[in-house]
Amino acid sequence: MFAELTPENYRKVRKMFSSIEEIDLSVTSVFENNYQGRILVDNLDNPSSTFLNLGHRTFMFVGEETNIDFNLSIIEEINRNIIPTRMSHFVNKFFFIIFDKNWLETIPRLFPESILETRKHYVFDKLKIPNWQKLIPESYFVHQIDKDTLQKEAVKKHMMINKWITDLYGTYDSFLERGLGFFMIYKDEEIVSYNIINYVNDKRDRIELGIITEEKFQGKGLTKLLVSATLEHCVNEGIKKIGWHTNVKNIASQKTAESVGFTHERDYIIYIGKFI
Repeated sequence: MFAELTPENYRKVRKMFSSIEEIDLSVTSVFENNYQGRILVDNLDNPSSTFLNLGHRTFMFVGEETNIDFNLSIIEEINRNIIPTRMSHFVNKFFFIIFDKNWLETIPRLFPESILETRKHYVFDKLKIPNWQKLIPESYFVHQIDKDTLQKEAVKKHMMINKWITDLYGTYDSFLERGLGFFMIYKDEEIVSYNIINYVNDKRDRIELGIITEEKFQGKGLTKLLVSATLEHCVNEGIKKIGWHTNVKNIASQKTAESVGFTHERDYIIYIGKFI
């Protein structure tokens, strides 16, 4: 069986995640109540096994991996109460992030159809394209996502931008208060590319970026210009650590990260399952 921690009791398990927080800011964001999450434990007073549900489709286990009763209860919770509520999202996959090697063999036993993948973690070093503004083609424009630009028709109609903001921050007001994002637009009519801070800490000196470029605009070098604009802004804002996560097979993402000034820090393992 499991019990759910309330935010005021998150401190009981935070030490179990201390090494993970250095790599994945999403965990810190949950502990600091900057991101939607749930923490389930085997024992409220003295937890030895912990399950972290990050947002709507990312899971993480730490602690004792052979706690059979706890594991089975989490499987039931995922199948009965988590997966059915996520079917409306754009993707039908969920992710188990593995930072505790003891869970490496346990996850496929719990979820036999899950697939092992490697992800790469990059950290920003130095802006490699400081003259990004001069390189933007005619009729393309970069804007910060703020109260005014959210009212642009192209942004209002862009389902993914709006879904991304509400999934991460709950409301637009919360995003405008705590979040950050930029987008590139063509002729003030068509969204080209957009990135949003996925996670941010309380000190607002550490963030992690996510970016999407529409398919018809890919391969034109536009993504790295938008990312450069975002990075320049972040540096000017005093943000000290900027992270970027990508799949090992996503060579285009890796090249973009390296071209704008990120360096590869480490690889880590995830298992991917599907909502059924």
